[in-house]
Amino acid sequence: MELQLDFKVVESKAELCDYLSGGKCKYYIMYEFGMIMPKEVFEFDDRKVFNFYPGSIMTNRGAHPIVWSILNDEKYTIMTVYEVTASVDEGKIISQKVYEIEEEDSVKTLKEKMENGAEEQLLSVYNYIFEKENKNLGRGRDNAKKDKKGRLYD
Repeated sequence: MELQLDFKVVESKAELCDYLSGGKCKYYIMYEFGMIMPKEVFEFDDRKVFNFYPGSIMTNRGAHPIVWSILNDEKYTIMTVYEVTASVDEGKIISQKVYEIEEEDSVKTLKEKMENGAEEQLLSVYNYIFEKENKNLGRGRDNAKKDKKGRLYD
């Protein structure tokens, strides 16, 4: 499996639907979309959408979770990566990473911490996709190739 990433800034639900209807990819990864996904997104065959959500979708749902973590004087927050479904914030959680909120943290510094840790979580999404693809091809994780650090590749 070749990992190719294209980046597209989408600023509206209509623009998102237009982009997805083009069918360029099977998998999409979002960050800071900030809107409820339109139902039309889930009508596209077997394409999957994953979202990086800068909060716990179990306890801190909704808009501006980083702001709320700071305002609520929380001691930590979580970057959650999950598979987007038609039900808001109900998809399968792929990865979560905990970040300590230090007293001197602001929304900006906390956001930077979380963004700096996103690479590790992006690999979790890649591994999740890799496992699904190999399962569909009849190959399991036992037959997967790994690099020296144990990361999967094909």
